[in-house]
This record gives sequence, C-alpha cells and structure tokens, in this order.
Amino acid sequence: GLLLRLVDKGVLRQKAYEIVQSLALRSFEENTNFKDIVMSSPDITIYLSREEIEEIFDLNHHLRNIDFIFEQVMKKYK
Repeated sequence: GLLLRLVDKGVLRQKAYEIVQSLALRSFEENTNFKDIVMSSPDITIYLSREEIEEIFDLNHHLRNIDFIFEQVMKKYK
C-alpha cells in the first residue's frame, strides 16, 4: 500500500520504508490513528495527494476482487 505507492512516486525503497516505519511507530506510541498521521505528514504529502492517501486506506479498493477470488478458490475445492 503506502510504501509501494511512495516507491512508485520515485522515493527510494529504503527512504520510503524509513518514512512509513517512523509514522507507524509514532502512531503506536501516541495511540493515534495511522491514517491521520499519514495525512498530516509532510514526508508523505509531498509525494501523495489526499485522494491518493484515501485510496490507499480504502478497504473497498483492497477488497474489490474478493468475489472473484472466492469463486476461484471454491472451484478448486468442489
């Protein structure tokens, strides 16, 4: 999700990892919502728009092929 999107935007993988890791740690330590921290981080918003961040965190986007996946699995085990 987030790390790969940063890499797609030209951020070196190691740098993207460091950014995401530091924000995840901050979210954990402060017991705050990770998405909110990402949305307010200049290290992220310099590369990704609000809409792109929303898409990354949109469960519907990640589950869009779930019906197809289940159909394929069920075909194998019938």
